[in-house]
Amino acid sequence: EIDAKPIGQTAANTYLYKEVSPGKHTVTSKSENTDSLEINVVPGTLSYIWQEVKMGVLYARTKLHLVSDTDGKKGVLETNLAETK
Repeated sequence: EIDAKPIGQTAANTYLYKEVSPGKHTVTSKSENTDSLEINVVPGTLSYIWQEVKMGVLYARTKLHLVSDTDGKKGVLETNLAETK
């Protein structure tokens, strides 16, 4: 979710892409737990957020991390675009 609006669902080796207006936004990932990350989007830039997934008690747990352009671009090249809403 971005700002409480669903944008899609990830699976192994996938990523989501969404254009947003400049300013503050909240990105949320829901799994066995819920994790949120606030970002400040600067005009003309890309923000890369890595979704860390670890096994929980019954389902996977999620943790969001803002990563560098270098790490973000590398991750995108290693994965496939997931269907967005």
